[in-house]
Amino acid sequence: MSKKDVAKRADIEQIVTRFYEDALADPIIGFIFTDIAQIDLQKHLPVIVDFWDDVVLRQKRAGGLQRLEQRYT
Repeated sequence: MSKKDVAKRADIEQIVTRFYEDALADPIIGFIFTDIAQIDLQKHLPVIVDFWDDVVLRQKRAGGLQRLEQRYT
């Protein structure tokens, strides 16, 4: 896999999706996501992608970090 700079939202989506695919399949930490946090990936991934899009690409969405905090506190 060649390395490249993160330049657009699709790059972030690819990284985040790959992270969760690997994390959920991991025999050591996978249970944290499935059994403890019980993450609903269809709802969770867009929120996390928005967060990293805001941080990395400086995109400003209504709510931004505040929206993330409200969902997970």
